Amino acid sequence: MSTTREGEEHNRESQEVRLQRVESSNIAGIEMMLSKLVDSLAHNQRQMLEAQAQSQQHLLESLTTNFNKGLEEVLKHQNKALANPTGEKKVKADEKKQKTAENAVVPYVVEEYTNLFSAAYWGYWDEAKEYFKTHPDSVTKKITSDLETALHVAVKFKEWDFVEEIVKFLSVDDLEAKEKSGFTALHMAAAHGNIKAAESMVKKNRKLIMLRDNDGNIPLETAISNVSDGQDKTVKYLYIVTLKNYPSLFTGPQGAKLLCCTIEAGYFDVAISIVERFPDLAMEKIEKRDLYALESVVCRPFSFFSGTKLPWWQRFIYLFIRVNLRSPYDNLDLEEDKENPLENLESTLRAEEEENHLESSEGPIIRDEDSHLESYQVPIRDEENPLDSSGGQIVDEENPLDGSHGQIGNEEDENDETDKLSFVSTESKKGLIKFISERIMPSYLARVPLVKRLYNKKLMHKQAVVLVKKMLEQIDDKTTTVAEVIEFLNKTSVVNMAIKNGITEFIKECLDIFPFVISHDLRGESMIQIAIAERNEEILNLILDAGEDQRDDLVCKVDESGNSILHYVAKIAPSYHLNTISGAALQMQQETQWYKGIESMVHPFLKHTRNVNGDTAQFVFTEEHKKLVATGEKWMKETSGSCMVVATLIATVAFAAAFTLPGGNISQLESPKNGFPVFLRKNTFAMFALADAVALFSSITSVIMFLAIMTSRYSEEDFLISLPQKLILGLANLFLSMASILVAFGAALFLALRDRYAWTPIPIAIFGLISMFLFALEEFPLFFQMVRVTYWPRVLKSKNRRSNSSDKQTRLTIKQNSIKQKAKKDN
Repeated sequence: MSTTREGEEHNRESQEVRLQRVESSNIAGIEMMLSKLVDSLAHNQRQMLEAQAQSQQHLLESLTTNFNKGLEEVLKHQNKALANPTGEKKVKADEKKQKTAENAVVPYVVEEYTNLFSAAYWGYWDEAKEYFKTHPDSVTKKITSDLETALHVAVKFKEWDFVEEIVKFLSVDDLEAKEKSGFTALHMAAAHGNIKAAESMVKKNRKLIMLRDNDGNIPLETAISNVSDGQDKTVKYLYIVTLKNYPSLFTGPQGAKLLCCTIEAGYFDVAISIVERFPDLAMEKIEKRDLYALESVVCRPFSFFSGTKLPWWQRFIYLFIRVNLRSPYDNLDLEEDKENPLENLESTLRAEEEENHLESSEGPIIRDEDSHLESYQVPIRDEENPLDSSGGQIVDEENPLDGSHGQIGNEEDENDETDKLSFVSTESKKGLIKFISERIMPSYLARVPLVKRLYNKKLMHKQAVVLVKKMLEQIDDKTTTVAEVIEFLNKTSVVNMAIKNGITEFIKECLDIFPFVISHDLRGESMIQIAIAERNEEILNLILDAGEDQRDDLVCKVDESGNSILHYVAKIAPSYHLNTISGAALQMQQETQWYKGIESMVHPFLKHTRNVNGDTAQFVFTEEHKKLVATGEKWMKETSGSCMVVATLIATVAFAAAFTLPGGNISQLESPKNGFPVFLRKNTFAMFALADAVALFSSITSVIMFLAIMTSRYSEEDFLISLPQKLILGLANLFLSMASILVAFGAALFLALRDRYAWTPIPIAIFGLISMFLFALEEFPLFFQMVRVTYWPRVLKSKNRRSNSSDKQTRLTIKQNSIKQKAKKDN
């Protein structure tokens, strides 16, 4: 037993020793791990401290460097300011050109010319001058990837003081350097509209005027194409010096291109001056664009009054505006001061500015100059198509009414298209115009922005008409036979485009100068056929008035396919014309009015004539308008259905209100007034009863009209009078029923609340008027349009022009026209 106990004690001791050994070894391992961890943390901390110290040192060095550079710049600017006692300081702090990374894209700069580029970019002429002394060859070197010289860079970033100095420093040939797009420095200065920079370059080298860029544009074209505020003087200057020194630039296809550029930019006074001095350009063609100058005018319908869509109240103001058509290019003496035209031009501009300032300080001046259409006005920008300063045109509206831009006054030209705006007699109209133009317009309205914009429009319209007249007169002088005129008009297609764009002024001038045009075909169609196909009533009436002596020949005109003018009106109108009319039903109504109007104008025999396909005009009309009739039927039914729902609800409410009277009835069996309304003797109750009855009867009438529309046969004839008349009556009764039911509701509510709230009529009236105003605002435009078109149609509203010739004469005329068409086709 003792031996066993000793063995157990020995084992226990050995286990304790082993445990102690394990514990000691674990503690040693943990201590070693902790030691390594501490060493690692200390190493990382040392690295972080070293990196932080290095970054702080780098930041401090960077701040110091930037501060030193900024201090040098400030001292440099101060030295420049001290060296400039005249006060013309170059303040770079405000950076008027806003040269930042957002709006000034700096091209790649050749590395060795970085300092020169920086000097030209910021306008530091002293630094650039020192650089030129040490590097003489750098004056004409291309310092950017766009092949720009220091002069190009300065002009590009509008450092005009730098430009003036470097122009003095450069030689004559150095100014002719071109950049990547072929621009000389003069091209760039013209694009920016700086007259001083352009003048300094031209004075040193006049050859710059005729140098062209890669697109073939001279500096004058660049200035015209990049119009901006205040650039009129630059265009005027470049035009006059180009005209005096290189008049050959205004001839040939390049001259025609310059003329078209001038017209498209809206400088009509410059275009008029060019046409007067170079009449051959009226018939010159631009080869690359396949365009004539006359076509560029006709392609801009908004340059004419007939092509400008103005609201009636703006048209009324337009009537009283007088424009001054004087031009700085009138009586320009090109031989005067031939050796040095710039000084003479500078004095002329200065005198003109003084005159403008004097006139503007005295207010608008009334002048009577409409009878003198040979004098023109200063440039006017195109308001319909404004472009930005980088490549377009902007209307100068800051001071359009001063002496240089004319004045506002009375309009007494009886031939003016705006005379149709007046609804009074001629004598009273003249008196009213005179009073407004002489008393009100100059004193109160001359500075109104709207009046200024309308003035600019009217000035543009007048100048466009004068330009067209001049060009047509030049064509008349250059042609000797009728065939030559017709050939030119066929090549240009100006008459076709003018009728299509609705330019009445052009057609009037064309017929005044070439009255024989109405009897000739232009690209296979006569003028009357084109006017009918384009649905232009004003031009159609103008043609018929001009050809009154040959009316039978005009209305019996047939084309190569045997189509008469009745066949032309039977074809559906162009989509752009139909889209100006609201609703398919009204579109069909106007189409029917046109057909009936032309049908009443031609001889009855023509109604049954057939074309080469064997179709009569009525058959063509039916086939062409099938889709429009279906669309008009759908529109009529949907409109009538929607309105019928509203009318039915109003009728239901009005009927129920008649048996639920406000206040109730007297319920005294023994009283003789038993069953009488409580408020029977009140005036407000009478108003309620009357309004409720009107609402009921008008809503029922409206429902009847809409039912008649729903059950109509929807033939072509129905769209002329029947359907529109029913819709007009239905809408009128619906509006009356809505107004009446609101009045009845207001009267009933007032009867119920008058003893407690005496002010109830005020909010009731206000909310009722608001509801009626919203309904009128949405529905009345369509309603008034339907009334006007149905009862006072504008289509062929002129006097009846029905042919008085007999059937035999009509047949003979048609036969002769057919023979002519066949002969032309054979030739």
